[in-house]
Amino acid sequence: HEVVADMIDTGVKTLEGESDPIKAWSKLIKPEDTVGIKFTRCGWMKVHTDQAVIDAIAKRMTDLKIPKEKMFAEDYGLPLEKCTALINVPTIKVHTLTGIAVSLKNYINFTGKESSYHDEGSIKLGEAWLLPNVKGKTRLIVVDALRPYFGPGPQLNPAHRWDYKGIFVGTDPVAIDTVCLKLAQVKRNLFKGEEWTISPPPASI
Repeated sequence: HEVVADMIDTGVKTLEGESDPIKAWSKLIKPEDTVGIKFTRCGWMKVHTDQAVIDAIAKRMTDLKIPKEKMFAEDYGLPLEKCTALINVPTIKVHTLTGIAVSLKNYINFTGKESSYHDEGSIKLGEAWLLPNVKGKTRLIVVDALRPYFGPGPQLNPAHRWDYKGIFVGTDPVAIDTVCLKLAQVKRNLFKGEEWTISPPPASI
């Protein structure tokens, strides 16, 4: 837990140009905020956000004087209308419907009509970020890249997870997902010893 927390702090400090983690986090989250921590616990493709990642972010919210009643950590059921700030905490998984599922895809259940967003190669996934209770609220993306999944789903093949042992932080979901896509594609090619193209192409990015 301590190692993961330090990795996240290192990312946030680097992102914000601060040597002190509290100062860095304070640029993103204010004491008056109501914070939603959106992790992933997808039931059918079980590449879950590691609890150590969720716990480390929640602890930093406490350090920033966010009271427990103003902090929500959920996959489904975040009270978006109450939240003034969102922290997007996805994993990395190659996905049979979207190509790849990271930060853009992590908000799909905010729409209440997930299946409709898998048409046309899931090209409209980003619309979830424009919903009235969502738009402009995402202060930070923290990608759990500890054990990404690079194989085809939905049934997980244990041979297609690997201990990358990484954390990515940023504020731009397209940039973040592009980096994660590249990582997964390189790993797939190394695994097979030839080009193993992610399919379908990730049109959402």
